[in-house]
Amino acid sequence: MQGGGDRTHRAPRAAAILGLAGTVPFILAAAMVWVEKDVAEIGRWIVVALTYGAVVLSFAGGVRWGAALDTRFGRRRQARQFTLAALPAAAGWASLLLPPLPGVGLLIAGLLLAGLWDALDTQSGRLPRWYGALRGLLTGLSLAALLSILARLVLTDAP
Repeated sequence: MQGGGDRTHRAPRAAAILGLAGTVPFILAAAMVWVEKDVAEIGRWIVVALTYGAVVLSFAGGVRWGAALDTRFGRRRQARQFTLAALPAAAGWASLLLPPLPGVGLLIAGLLLAGLWDALDTQSGRLPRWYGALRGLLTGLSLAALLSILARLVLTDAP
């Protein structure tokens, strides 16, 4: 996603397109919770956001699991990395079991922490630089949409 001639700093086109497309369900749900007047429909869009967020956190955990395959890790550190890699999916699943307000809050925390973890691994060289830039953009868009949904939940009588 960064400029310059060095292709190692630019996200592969497919990753950028698919990543940006992956933010659409969050953005659509955020728009719909503000546009809809019917409380049941607002609730449905919140469920859409929660469900999709659980999927995204599972994907983020999968990236972490893949990074833990690094054979430079000692067995003990690798075991810790595999264990931590399961946390995003667990947070996503838990968000589905909670009422909407804390569920959306948990998704926001989970996406933020997963994004920060990826940023740290990008800075350390364990993940490609382009991934950190792309991940930052995607996380920012997703968090903005979820914060909008959270605001709708807090500021109105939405479910």
